[in-house]
Amino acid sequence: MECDVYGDQLFKNNLGLFSYAGDTFEQGMYKYPFAEAVGKRYLDPNSSNRVWAMVFDIDRPQASMAWDDAMLPEPNWTCQNPENSHAHLGYALAVPVSRSINSLRKPQALMARVEHAMSTALGADPAYGHRFTKNPLHPTWRTFYGRGSGYDFEELRSYLPDHLPLIRNRGEAIGEGRNVLLFTDLRNWAYRARLRFPSLDAWLRGCFEKAQAMNSQFHAPLPLSEVKATAKSVAAWTWDHMSPEKFAAIQARRSAKASVLRQSNKMDLTARMLGASI
Repeated sequence: MECDVYGDQLFKNNLGLFSYAGDTFEQGMYKYPFAEAVGKRYLDPNSSNRVWAMVFDIDRPQASMAWDDAMLPEPNWTCQNPENSHAHLGYALAVPVSRSINSLRKPQALMARVEHAMSTALGADPAYGHRFTKNPLHPTWRTFYGRGSGYDFEELRSYLPDHLPLIRNRGEAIGEGRNVLLFTDLRNWAYRARLRFPSLDAWLRGCFEKAQAMNSQFHAPLPLSEVKATAKSVAAWTWDHMSPEKFAAIQARRSAKASVLRQSNKMDLTARMLGASI
């Protein structure tokens, strides 16, 4: 049954059995079972393989109304720091997006572009990692709940410019855009670099080192665990599919197709010339 207003229980229902959480960033964020995570001041509402919440960090007075100033829809929840009025705005997704390495890339790319456009409109902190948020369940924060149902991307897009930004520069990527760009850039590099590595161990190290270098170019780098997972997946796939033998076979097929196309074009040209001479 759909509720008119969000609330503690709806937030809890979306959390996993374990969540990364903590009371201070100085002490670190660690994985806790649900019962302990919900009692921490900060937590990561999303899991490593599933995104159901987009959160934006607004570091200015009147932050809780930034969505209204930007003419965006009402957040599902707002967590405000009572000491300075800075706030995190949380938007729940009607359909969570899978971000495992084997998931479809298009939903992830769309989420990244919507998130980037919303962050720009809100004037949110671009260096925010879009991971750990003020826990709306914790009494430290002043929490306001808004709309009770989640948003789909088409509805969110209706509040944004027709042409969503394409995220090509690592220095501009935020939130989920980092995951998408890291995977895409590393995969493209791997296609070209695979044949330079003689062993799987060397290839795994090479992919990880390249992924680390790419990750360092983000304003808010991804956690090391996510970089390792992406590098391992890209390395494994390209090692299996881009061996010297398979690469040679691909090149041979491309050469054969090109030869057929050239022959076809030559025959067309000959036919046109003969027709013109009659």
